[in-house]
Amino acid sequence: DSICERLLFRFSDLVVFPSAQALQISSNYYKLADSKTAIIPNGIDSIFHQSRPETKIADKAGKPLKAVFIYKNVLNSSGLQFLKRFMQSGEHKINIYIISETAGIIEGSRSVVEIIPPMSAEELAEFYKDKDIFLSLNEYDTFSISTAEAMASGLIPVVTQQTGISSFINNEVNGFTLEYGDTQTLGDILNKIYTMNRNDRSAIKKNAAEIYSTLNWHNISGLYSKQYIRLCGYKND
Repeated sequence: DSICERLLFRFSDLVVFPSAQALQISSNYYKLADSKTAIIPNGIDSIFHQSRPETKIADKAGKPLKAVFIYKNVLNSSGLQFLKRFMQSGEHKINIYIISETAGIIEGSRSVVEIIPPMSAEELAEFYKDKDIFLSLNEYDTFSISTAEAMASGLIPVVTQQTGISSFINNEVNGFTLEYGDTQTLGDILNKIYTMNRNDRSAIKKNAAEIYSTLNWHNISGLYSKQYIRLCGYKND
């Protein structure tokens, strides 16, 4: 893997990164000319935008928030550990739905934690309809397409600043960011969302969903096409 990586970085005409964070980390190991790099984020499937409830944002005053966390494999272990520390730190007005085949129940949590098996894109989009928050808590993540899909579905993202998609999030406008491992700030953010009135929470959900207008596959494929055209030396589309 190491040999292949060195060859790819050395001989590729263009290296595409999904986020500035990924490019920054790579630059610590490889010298890359600006002309050989591009930042193109991942695209969002239309199903997540199409199934977003436009008017069905229930007034949940006094009811626990519904938050989703996805654990796919060991690459998400840092986020799961962060979540466990937070859930064990006290009582929180939140229900956690962990989508995973392997993650175990969080012991010591005084909040509801439910393990949900992985779903198809269509099933996941439907599942998101009555959820409030999406948590992306990894110590590092190149982008997090899962967060983008959840945002398009109208969920409020709460992500670590070490996650690539954090560059698309404006605090308290379309989501929230925090430093990895900061359980106090995570609690403050969730409490802020919990105590918001219906209009304010709906506004953040709507703003979060607007990410689809930027990261839909029509736009993202266009960015790739422009790079191919540039590399091929074409002057006209």
